[in-house]
Amino acid sequence: MTASYNRTTGTSHVHHVQGSALALWRASVREAARAAGVTLSLAPICLSIQFGMQRPKHHLQLRAGKYVPKPKYVDVMPAMMPDIDKLVRAVMDSLSGLAYRDDAQVIILTASKVYADITSILIDEYVPQGSIW
Repeated sequence: MTASYNRTTGTSHVHHVQGSALALWRASVREAARAAGVTLSLAPICLSIQFGMQRPKHHLQLRAGKYVPKPKYVDVMPAMMPDIDKLVRAVMDSLSGLAYRDDAQVIILTASKVYADITSILIDEYVPQGSIW
C-alpha cells in the first residue's frame, strides 16, 4: 500500500502498489469459483485453502529427463513471500458476494502453503452440520 497527498484539494489517497495485478488475480479466483459451481451461502462457512507454490530452481535436479526435488529439499516447506495472511485475505475478498455474503461468515479457517508443480489454489468450503466442536 502507498499513500499520496494532493495539496491542491487537501485530500489523501491510499492505493495498492500492485492494484491492477491484484484485481486481475481476484477476478481469476472468482471465475474459477463460478466455473466450479460455487453458490451463495448465508450460513456460517468453514474454509480450507491450500496455496501451491512453485519450487525455487535451486531445489530441483534433472533426473531421467524430469526435474525432481533434490533429496535435502523434499520435506522443505515454502516459508517465503508472499505472506499467507495476504493470500488468504485476497481469496476471501474474492469470494465475498459469490460464495458468501460477507467473509465475516467464515467461522473456521485453515490455510497452508505447499510446494507444487504449478502455482495453484485449492479451496474447500463447507457448511458445518450440528456442533462443530
